[in-house]
Amino acid sequence: MSDHLCNLIVPGAAKSGTSTLHALLDQHPDICMSRAKEPHYFSKDQNYRLGPAKHNAIFDCESKTAAQYYGESSTGYLPWPKAIERIRADLVDPKIIIILRHPVERAFSHYRWRFRLGLEKRLPLQAFKQNGDGYDPARPDRFGHMSYLQFSRYSKYCPLWVENFGAENVKFVSFEKLAHDPSGLMKEICRFLDLSMIELNPDLMINSTEALQRKQLRRHPLSYVLPRRLRRSGPFQTIKRSIRRWTTPVPPNHLREEELEYLNKELAIDIDWFRARFETGNGILDVEKSAM
Repeated sequence: MSDHLCNLIVPGAAKSGTSTLHALLDQHPDICMSRAKEPHYFSKDQNYRLGPAKHNAIFDCESKTAAQYYGESSTGYLPWPKAIERIRADLVDPKIIIILRHPVERAFSHYRWRFRLGLEKRLPLQAFKQNGDGYDPARPDRFGHMSYLQFSRYSKYCPLWVENFGAENVKFVSFEKLAHDPSGLMKEICRFLDLSMIELNPDLMINSTEALQRKQLRRHPLSYVLPRRLRRSGPFQTIKRSIRRWTTPVPPNHLREEELEYLNKELAIDIDWFRARFETGNGILDVEKSAM
């Protein structure tokens, strides 16, 4: 018997669609996902010390009193063995869903995401070389958590989840399947969780970066000074969108040859691991291989 409500964990990978997957899972009446994504309870010591009651408080499921699963998504768990140890010790037979993206694409998306938020200003190759690994949830540096390569080292960290929780309790899914066939992906997940399938509401699919940028704009001083009627007017909203376009840093759109060569070399083992689970002989992603 566990003191924790939680029995479903989405530990990453970062920039692979975890926010959308979180929202997708929360649409199911038998799944209660945490109010906020990324609680990092099992990875950050200061959070873990607060105990099970604090973790249980992240769930607010008054409309889902009979939920079979209580889930949370924290991308910091994937490459952090201490989080795996704590989850194994505290939760009873949890189900684990890990969504993965091609290691090189994921690393570049991670870089571009931080660049758009104004947290990264270096060229990709410099950032990859200087901050490829070294992730520690308790020690963010002036750029915050980066570890651009470490979060793509699937061959090192994904097997740890299978070893600790069993292959029958760990489901690997792909970013591509989520992007192109969310209903098909949800069917697979429902089979994995032994739940009935539901009709999805596409309006509830979210993009975390855009949501964060909108949140930052709402905090602009003008939002507190101007009358609510003016803030909600069409012209003001148009100005807000223009400001967002003008003030959002524009990251590189593609990797240069030397950057791509570096990532392909550094992540070669992880690329092979990823392809063995998701790609067919024609190079097309096949999610049915995710249980390998």
